[in-house]
Amino acid sequence: MTETATAIVTSKNLDDAYGEVRPAARVDPAELSNLPGTRQRLDENSGPVLRRYMQSAIDGVLLSVVLHRTIPILWAIDEEGSFWFALEEVIDTATAGYLFPFARDLLLKTTQAKLGHPAVVGATKARLGGEIYFDDGLDPPAWVLNNKSGRFGYGEGRRKEHLNSAHSDLAVHGIDVVVDLIVSGKS
Repeated sequence: MTETATAIVTSKNLDDAYGEVRPAARVDPAELSNLPGTRQRLDENSGPVLRRYMQSAIDGVLLSVVLHRTIPILWAIDEEGSFWFALEEVIDTATAGYLFPFARDLLLKTTQAKLGHPAVVGATKARLGGEIYFDDGLDPPAWVLNNKSGRFGYGEGRRKEHLNSAHSDLAVHGIDVVVDLIVSGKS
């Protein structure tokens, strides 16, 4: 939940809005001690910048269009209701040094590790998580927010209303997305 929200928020409100807090289905060793370099909390400072960045793809900037066909933005709602986002990054397991953003279907070397959804929330519990990706096959082209996270996104009790709450967090900053609930799956 962004700092611009004015409602008094209780745990029950957050459960209704985003789902109950749950531990990650699994946390990889690299995610316990590393945060993505692109990790930010959605707030009054990052929201407008993210909106401008996402708008560049809508406006046809091919760099943004091509990158976000295969490199999604990860997002997660933490226990307190804050919306966090980052790219899924790959690090060197020996040095913890950043190597590159993870692209779908990329095979990693044994000396590399992804920083996924658990790292986005600092290896703590979360309410919900997923991906935001650009789909230039839609008419008109649009950003899509889904719950594609094997650690926080799938499971019993996930409802489209939970994703709609995350969409509302983005909409406060002028960011519009298409909401896509994935009923089950693996990330």
